[in-house]
Amino acid sequence: MRPGRSRVAGERGSGTVLVVGAIGAVLVLVVGALSVVSTVRATHTARAGADLGALAAAATWQSGGSPGQACAAASTVTARNGTTMTACGLDGAGVAVVRVRAVISAPLPGLPRSADGAARAGPGMGAG
Repeated sequence: MRPGRSRVAGERGSGTVLVVGAIGAVLVLVVGALSVVSTVRATHTARAGADLGALAAAATWQSGGSPGQACAAASTVTARNGTTMTACGLDGAGVAVVRVRAVISAPLPGLPRSADGAARAGPGMGAG
């Protein structure tokens, strides 16, 4: 027997199979991690878009704008922040309620493809 050769001929190439399996496992983990990161990013984008949209609507309403103008301002701000406004409303006290949706860029099959956010802003909304 030559030095450096395996004693069992049936194990020839098993290292290649092990490396291919390890690479496959790493790829699965990377794809899963990217999906999680994409979901977290979309969630944060949705929350930020809703917050800013509600602030824009409340500010427009407080400066004398109509409810339509307030919601138009909210729609513009949410779009600039990468979200789509799904609902906007103002109550009698001038509190704006905005709901938005952000697309998850790398969703896994069978999981949600968007993240939703909602926010309220207006007078009397201070911490309490």
